[in-house]
Amino acid sequence: MRTINGINISQLDRFKKWVEQHPEQAILNFCVSSSWDDKNKTGIEASSYSIGDVKIQKTFGPESEIVNEFFDSNDGLNPQELLIAGVNACMMVAYVVHAAARGITLERVEVETIGRIDLRGLLGVGEASQTGFKSLNYVVRIRGNANHTELKSLHREVKRTAPNYASMLQNVQMTGELVVDEG
Repeated sequence: MRTINGINISQLDRFKKWVEQHPEQAILNFCVSSSWDDKNKTGIEASSYSIGDVKIQKTFGPESEIVNEFFDSNDGLNPQELLIAGVNACMMVAYVVHAAARGITLERVEVETIGRIDLRGLLGVGEASQTGFKSLNYVVRIRGNANHTELKSLHREVKRTAPNYASMLQNVQMTGELVVDEG
């Protein structure tokens, strides 16, 4: 068994071939629920995801907090930090997997992302204030048994294939509905 960066290369190759042969089964669906728990806390539960026809049940639930410093608490990540962490983690997975597929052993991969939000948008104060991030700036620090050109090529592939990174670049359509609980 040949393993690079913790990835079983034979298993990765088999999985890639399976995805090529069964494109209808290569679709991932996610379900994440959030509920208000207590004054400034939001419970988060990733209850399930599916790949093709296979459903995987989960029970994982970190907490998120409102921008903590305003409410005398700093015990968890706020929603914006969770969003950035999700993008960073997705990029990290793409680096590790694509590097392994290329035979590159990584010694270090770090992704640091900085974003800025104007609270006037969230609070509805001021007409000119945009809600949300205008931009995210990241730095990737990487070291492995590859030269600069190979690592730049790896970086391009990660930007092309990491789903959360790609989602941030696209205007992702959100649809929803309101259900009023009258009980």
